[in-house]
Amino acid sequence: MPTLELSDELYAALRLRAEEAGQSLSEWLAQMANPPPPANTLGIDPHFLEK
Repeated sequence: MPTLELSDELYAALRLRAEEAGQSLSEWLAQMANPPPPANTLGIDPHFLEK
C-alpha cells in the first residue's frame, strides 16, 4: 500500500474530520477515496435512460 507524508497540521485536520464523522481516519479516508454513488434526488426512474 502506498504511503503519503502529511504535515502534522494536515494530519490533525483530517483526523478531526474523521472523528466528527464518527469514523477512524483509515475508514474516513477509504470512504473519501470510494464515495457512494449520488442519491437520486430528482425522483427520476434510474432505468429510464436504459430504455
